[in-house]
Amino acid sequence: MSNNQLTLTRYDIWDLNNGNIPAFPVANPPGWDDVSLYYAKALKEMGWQASPDGNTDVTSMWPYSDAPNTYFFQAAMHWWPQYQGTPPAPYDERWSHCTHGPASAEQYFLAWHRAFIYFFEVIVRSHVADLGGPASWALPYWNYSYYDNSDPSAPGAPWVRSNLPWVFSQTQLPDGSPNPLYIGDTNKRGLQPDWPGSAETMFLETTTPYYDQAYGFADFNDFNQTLDGQPHGAVHVDTGSGDQQVTQGGWMTSTVTASFDPVFWLHHSEIDRFWAGWNAAGNATPSDPTWLAAQDDPLLATRWNFWADGNLANKIVVHPGQMVDPANLAAPFPYSYGYQNLPTIPAPTTSGVAQAAAPAVAARPLAASRPLAARRVLQASAAPAGGSAAELGQQPVTVPVPVGAQVQAAATQLAEPRSGAEPPRVILRLEGITADGPPGNYEIYLNYPQADRGTAGSVPHYAGLLAGFGADHHHDHGDGGDGQHGLSASYDITAVVAYLRTHGGWDEAQASVTFVPASRPRAGFQLMTSGLSIASITIETR
Repeated sequence: MSNNQLTLTRYDIWDLNNGNIPAFPVANPPGWDDVSLYYAKALKEMGWQASPDGNTDVTSMWPYSDAPNTYFFQAAMHWWPQYQGTPPAPYDERWSHCTHGPASAEQYFLAWHRAFIYFFEVIVRSHVADLGGPASWALPYWNYSYYDNSDPSAPGAPWVRSNLPWVFSQTQLPDGSPNPLYIGDTNKRGLQPDWPGSAETMFLETTTPYYDQAYGFADFNDFNQTLDGQPHGAVHVDTGSGDQQVTQGGWMTSTVTASFDPVFWLHHSEIDRFWAGWNAAGNATPSDPTWLAAQDDPLLATRWNFWADGNLANKIVVHPGQMVDPANLAAPFPYSYGYQNLPTIPAPTTSGVAQAAAPAVAARPLAASRPLAARRVLQASAAPAGGSAAELGQQPVTVPVPVGAQVQAAATQLAEPRSGAEPPRVILRLEGITADGPPGNYEIYLNYPQADRGTAGSVPHYAGLLAGFGADHHHDHGDGGDGQHGLSASYDITAVVAYLRTHGGWDEAQASVTFVPASRPRAGFQLMTSGLSIASITIETR
């Protein structure tokens, strides 16, 4: 039973727009339901103004404000573009608090964003109430990972809801006034209702919405970090850049400007839903007191400040332990919440990964979570210190990676499983991922150097997706102290190794890792993203 009398439900915006939610009917679907309509109306109350095309300064749409119940203030809590480093006092207590940085901040990615969008929801609800909107209003979620492969020829299949939600594609509200959810300027939002110059609907890239890698981890820190990359970071890149072929500087592409696009909040509602679904599947959020109180967060004194009204003096401080169960929130949270439904379990996988899953691997249940103090402790392979390195650009890049004795033994055991023996896990680790500009996403293939932009994860060698979001955010964040530079990413490639070892595609001495820009070739368009640098690539066992 919730500690609050009120429990709200967050709905799939596709179902809302199509009249599938009885509480919010739509006369002629698709159309304006009251949740979407009052979200748009509230944004106007929060300071929205029409922005000239080509002006990418966020204040061209959202005027500067020191009032917490304005959109500028709320978005600047994620990051204020005026400062590349930590802003000076008093703004350091309010703004530029996103967790995309070193591991000391990364571990709080899900928890901080849960609180961030929650109190944004509280602020919007206050405007909705003033406008006479529904008392049950809650932030919708953009369910781009809704999987439907019943008709492979359908537009966008299997991710038939991975295009912009209908209300984000309308230039006007029902009263004929401009719609603040619509951004037709591709310099601000690359993902448009249709591909520029045609009537063909734009969808996110096919490999982007998969969440099976994250759901394959039972340890929270592995899950948190992996979900941060895919689908979270990958969706940011595709939405901001238009599948990396429309613009390089769209707001959602960068951690510095992402929250100034109104679709940001629905994206993060979906990411929070993944966390709720992962917990519902029996996985545990950390119980370690240090994590629950964010005691090892270098920005502990400022990052966890939030506001529920327009009074700057009414600061609310919350920490991860207070929000691990959104259905049972207590003060200072004014209500609890849940989701219309949760992600599919088990998570859908690409056809290539499904082919690669050896029975002994596929049948293995999720392991119990490791203590947080033991997070990211892996058994290293015999790779040279620092592992292999790579410079990624607009063409596929193949990198040789040494295979140590422990990985060799694991591959043999996977191909020749012993009865009753727990098979090992093989992990591909990337460290020190950086970029000098807004980067793209890259598909990763093991021992398949012939992969190109048309492969799209369709072969058993597919290891996962590297999302570039946040890799260019390596300026001073005030989070120093852990000695790390750049992002990290981990991929469970156990099934891929098992397949290769069984089918004669495994080299006992050396593997190759191929990175391919995750953007299908399209006539009249070219890649428009910066490359990535990877300081260390290793294959390890757990």
